[in-house]
Amino acid sequence: MDEITRRVQALYRRLPYPNSGGWQLRADSFPDWLLAQVDREPYPRKVRLLDLGCGTGAALVPIAAMHPEAEVVGLDLSEASLEIAGQNGANLQNLTLLQGDLLDEASVEALLALAPGGFDVIWCSGVLHHLSDPDRGLSHLRRLLAPDGVLSLMVYAHFGRLPVARLARAVQLIAGAEAPFEAREALTRDLLAALEGGSLTRPPWDDGLRLPPAELADRYLHPWARSYRVEELLSSLESHGLHMLRWLEPRAWSPAATLGPGPAAEALDALPPRARWTALEQLLDHPGLELLVTHGDRAERPALNPQAHPELLLDWNPQAAVRVAERRLSTGRFPERVEARLRAGPYVELRGLDALIAQIIQGPTPAQTLVQEALARLPIHEDEAWATLTRLMQEEWIFAPSEP
Repeated sequence: MDEITRRVQALYRRLPYPNSGGWQLRADSFPDWLLAQVDREPYPRKVRLLDLGCGTGAALVPIAAMHPEAEVVGLDLSEASLEIAGQNGANLQNLTLLQGDLLDEASVEALLALAPGGFDVIWCSGVLHHLSDPDRGLSHLRRLLAPDGVLSLMVYAHFGRLPVARLARAVQLIAGAEAPFEAREALTRDLLAALEGGSLTRPPWDDGLRLPPAELADRYLHPWARSYRVEELLSSLESHGLHMLRWLEPRAWSPAATLGPGPAAEALDALPPRARWTALEQLLDHPGLELLVTHGDRAERPALNPQAHPELLLDWNPQAAVRVAERRLSTGRFPERVEARLRAGPYVELRGLDALIAQIIQGPTPAQTLVQEALARLPIHEDEAWATLTRLMQEEWIFAPSEP
């Protein structure tokens, strides 16, 4: 283990991370949806899931709990963090936790022994930018990922992270890198208070004074952190035989969604995708780059037309939350308003067949069954029902899970 890795390990031994408590359900917490993004061949075996840098298991434990049929593995540098993860997942028979290092060959071999052929889904969130050798880390990630697997990757974004990097550098210059942790923490909090309302503490960095020690240290006092520009990250992936499938949240990189309709958005849309994203990262303050990755020779799953495949199984996107306002009468309960939100987007009202689908779909259901249910309940034509299913798939409210 090199000196940088030892210092990173020491931080998380001292302050297990995250320490906010409770489950963390993120937009990428749903392996069925992740696997539906890549072109896969059906095969009869358990899905194997790996969280690299799982920490205290805040994201991993709920994934294991929600998918008892899967084999779930977590790897972390910190024994202290893993101890908490083990306590939180003590009743889960499908969860395996390992202490190790993504840069370490023995750790990689131990993981591959648990999943010969690689893992179907790998989460690597907030890890790559803390590695002393990210190229070696990417090489190991490629080995760990199954040929048709999906990697959910998050790294710090260069431009959006500049306020954090500037304040962290100021703390180093004032206190010195070897100052006691307590002194650096106190200085950081004092600077955050003095700069409140300024450019370094604007959203999403306006919560600094409320952060507990582990969260504050991870953000401002980390011994080793770097950030990535879009082109730099995509080129690094490609140099290791990996490629981007999509952004986890495409709207975050849509000119119309981020800037609003108009000439600027139209000009950006006319650019090739990578040029468009390179321009957008100059204009936006995304704190991280969150994307889905697969092997370079693996394609994105083709768009599916439910009307052409009436037996296609459809399910509600688990990234989409639904809330229903209803009237409770003596004769029963009657929905009055149905709303849904996709990932971090706003709640929108669903009407007609959209609202009906949100309420009746309970697990993978043949498209033909949904159409028949719609025709039985609503005064609509069959073509309208099929068109609605197609649109709901395009808008990502529903999806077609991969075949097992």
